[in-house]
Amino acid sequence: MAKNETSTATVIFNGEKANATLKQLEAEARKLNAELRQLNVNSKEFGDKEKEFQRINGRVREIRGEINQTGGAFSKLADQANKYQQILQMITVGLIGFGASVVGLIKGNAKLEDSLADIRKTTKLTVDEVKKLNTELGKIDTRTSRSDLREMAVVAGQLGIAQKDILPFVDSIDKLNVALGAEIQGGASEVATQMGTLRNVLTDMKTSAVSDDMLRLGNAINVLGADGFATAPVLVDLSNRIGGVGMSLGLSSAEVMGISATLQELAVSTERGGTAMTKILMKMTYNTTDFAKVAGIPLQEFTNLVNTDLYGAFVKVVEGSKRGGEGATILGKLIRELEISGAGASEVFSKLGDNTEMLQQKVALAGKSLQGTDEITRQFNDKNTTLGATLDKLGKEFYRLITLPGVTEFLKSMVGSVVNLVAWFKALPEWIDKYRIQLIAVAGAIGVYIAAQTRSIQVAILNNLTLKEGILLKMKDAVVLEYLV
Repeated sequence: MAKNETSTATVIFNGEKANATLKQLEAEARKLNAELRQLNVNSKEFGDKEKEFQRINGRVREIRGEINQTGGAFSKLADQANKYQQILQMITVGLIGFGASVVGLIKGNAKLEDSLADIRKTTKLTVDEVKKLNTELGKIDTRTSRSDLREMAVVAGQLGIAQKDILPFVDSIDKLNVALGAEIQGGASEVATQMGTLRNVLTDMKTSAVSDDMLRLGNAINVLGADGFATAPVLVDLSNRIGGVGMSLGLSSAEVMGISATLQELAVSTERGGTAMTKILMKMTYNTTDFAKVAGIPLQEFTNLVNTDLYGAFVKVVEGSKRGGEGATILGKLIRELEISGAGASEVFSKLGDNTEMLQQKVALAGKSLQGTDEITRQFNDKNTTLGATLDKLGKEFYRLITLPGVTEFLKSMVGSVVNLVAWFKALPEWIDKYRIQLIAVAGAIGVYIAAQTRSIQVAILNNLTLKEGILLKMKDAVVLEYLV
């Protein structure tokens, strides 16, 4: 029995059981279990082997527990990895979105700087004056974007609007843009260009109050459009064509707009109608003899009418165009002369001759609507208070925040720093080539220093491991001795 005990102690002392694999321990446990079945349970040998069996079996359970714990740890680690992967993906998407937002922010501020430069170019305002104007544009209660308002300011400069009138001009054009913008294609700048040009053409209604002038023009266009089939873009185009010559010959703004609205109602094209009207009016002023015969009134009376009321003389001619006799013959000759240049004179005389009452009614309506701004203001208020308008204003408020002077200056500084960094990288190869000998020397010195430090760290680690190994061996011997005792 002593031999068995010595044998067992030797096995433990050599560390075979301690260092055995799980498979070896399990085999030893099965062997001891088989031997126990052959022994008397009351014998000393049975007791000794049972203790050895319990010790080995306990070690097997301990190792299995460690394996299971390790597996659980790896499982948890995998779960954590999956969780962190999802978090990492969310962070990545967030960073990409943030980067895109920053790029958009920089581009938006760059466009702002460009538009302010455009305003300075056309209006001759100073940098500070343009910034102040931009701030005032932001205070206008409208659904129109700030960029569109700045485009209107650019057009104001192109039209020669006085600096003090630029803000009122933009304010009034904005109302026209909201009320009529759906009809006039080309955006806010096109509305500003067409309406501003029309104001310059219709000189008799032009006053020092730019904003009021624009609103009264818009009011007339809105009223004439609501009264029939006239549309803003055609009405403005025809009025500009006819008014360019007609105003200098003696027509009024109401007469120009009334004739234009009537021609559109009668489906006369803009080009043919505009060209025909200007040529008819011009010919009436220097060939009064023939046109007096068409009108059916004495030459002197017709001449006086041309000089004092060109529109009245034109109506007389149009009414006379429907009568026969000598006037019809002369009209045919006049039309042939006019048609040589491609004008649609025959179409104008034919259609207006049958609709003189409509012509008179449109002229009267234009005259009345040019005196007020009620309809265009009502139309603007209706379109500026819808849900869509509220959402547009909300977007404007956000844009106002990201284009505050502090933000703009910060972005300019940041972009400037990036430009400087790029310039530094471009110059880097040249700098490296210039100082390559010094750089090689410095790199060599750093390499030697790192190698020396690495070696000292390795020695310290080795000494530490040796010390720990000695401590473990002493602990192991103490355990074995305790067991043998």
